[in-house]
Amino acid sequence: MIVSGIDFGIFQQAEIATHTRKIKCTPSASDPSFYLLATVAPVPTPVPVYNGKYVLANPQFDFFTENGVLFEPQYTPDKGTASIFILDSKGRIVTQTSYGDHFFASDDYNDFELMHILPRGWIQARRGHNGEDAGFDYVYCTMQPPSGRYVGGFKELACTQGYFNATVLQYCPLYDEYFRTGTVLGAEYSATTPDCLQVTYLVVPVC
Repeated sequence: MIVSGIDFGIFQQAEIATHTRKIKCTPSASDPSFYLLATVAPVPTPVPVYNGKYVLANPQFDFFTENGVLFEPQYTPDKGTASIFILDSKGRIVTQTSYGDHFFASDDYNDFELMHILPRGWIQARRGHNGEDAGFDYVYCTMQPPSGRYVGGFKELACTQGYFNATVLQYCPLYDEYFRTGTVLGAEYSATTPDCLQVTYLVVPVC
């Protein structure tokens, strides 16, 4: 099937294999690649859909433009289908998809921002606070030592979107229903309106 000159079969293939980086682990070499495992403590009832699952960069082909494909963070229990990430020298979370490198980014609307996984072209074309009404900015992250709250002793990801100093990672089911991503980076936690749950991303080494 062809849509606007684009082979839809490519879309189906990309949905199956969203990351293309091949990892070969050897005892004598270190590898900076990691998975992101979503969790929360204490675990509420009912258990959140993301808890104990890995971040998966999920393509949204409704938003296919000349600047690339928009991906959203979703969650999978299968490490084999989860996305593989690295932290680049500027503190940006990067995953290699079938459509090139994609970065954690947030829309530049207010202090309660949807998280996306975007190609550089999307971010540069729609960068906020440059005279335009809205845009996207990179989310910058660091790896923090284990807090002791979670099993496994993994480092924990701490992220911020600089303009509004948004640092609280959370999941809002209402947003997932309407925007196909419930993951939000906010300046504060929203327990109501909308109802959200806090999220911690554990850094699980690939090797």
